[in-house]
Amino acid sequence: MRRICLQLCWTTLLCVLFPGLAKAASLDLKDAVIVASPSASVTVRKAAETLTDEIFERTQARLKISTQWRTDQKPAILLGTSAQIAELAGNLSARLVAAPDGNEGFRVQVVDGTVVIAGNSDRAVLFGAGYLLRHLKMSYGKVVEVDPAFQVATAPRYPLRGHQLGYRPKVNSYDGFTVEMWEQYIRDLAVFGTNAIELIPPRSDDADDSPHFRLPKIEMMEEMSRIADEYGLDVWVWYPAMDPNYADPAVVESAL
Repeated sequence: MRRICLQLCWTTLLCVLFPGLAKAASLDLKDAVIVASPSASVTVRKAAETLTDEIFERTQARLKISTQWRTDQKPAILLGTSAQIAELAGNLSARLVAAPDGNEGFRVQVVDGTVVIAGNSDRAVLFGAGYLLRHLKMSYGKVVEVDPAFQVATAPRYPLRGHQLGYRPKVNSYDGFTVEMWEQYIRDLAVFGTNAIELIPPRSDDADDSPHFRLPKIEMMEEMSRIADEYGLDVWVWYPAMDPNYADPAVVESAL
C-alpha cells in the first residue's frame, strides 16, 4: 500500500511540475486536415463540413478540408465509405478493426496518429463523424484532442430513428425557423444518429399562415427536404385525412 501511495504522489508531482506530461496521452487535432475522397457523395462531403464547422464553433480551430492525403500529412482525419478509405489509404484501411454488420455501421479508429472514419454507406460516414464529435475533447482556445488508442466498430440498434419536423405554429418545432436554422437542427439530429424525418404538407389541420413564417410553407418544405437529402436522411410526409368522403374516387384523386 505504501509503495502504491508513493507512486501516486510521484506521478502527481510530475504532472504539477511538468503540465505537458498530463496531455501527452491525447492526440492533438487542432491542425488536422480533414480528407475526403474526390469521388465522395454530397452526404460524405456534408460529414466533412459538419466536422469542421462544429469543431470551429467549440474551439475556434478551423480544420481544412482536402481531397488528397499523403502518408506524411499528420495529423489528419480521413473519412469516407470503406471502399473510399481503401483507395485513399490502403495501408491504414487494412489495419482497421472489422467492419460491423448493417448498412449504417461504421468504424472510427486512430491508426498511427491518423483518425479514420469508415462507413458501410454514405449515411454511415455521417454517423461516424457524429460519433467522433461526441468523443473529442474540445474547448475554446483551439483545444481539439482525442485518445490516440480510440477505436470503435458499431451500428445502430434500431433501423428507423426519426422525428417529425413541422414548419407550423405548433409546439414540436418553430414557425420562425430560417433555412439555415433548419439545417443546423437537422444536422444536430444526424450527429446523434437520426436517419429520418417526417414533414408536414402545406395542406393540413394547421393554420394556413403565421406572422413568423420566413418562407411560404411549400417553399420551406422543399428546403427541408433538400437539406435532409443532402445529409442522406429518409423523408416522408404525414398527410392528414381532411376530406369528408374518401369513398369518392374524385376526392381520392384530388388528395393524391
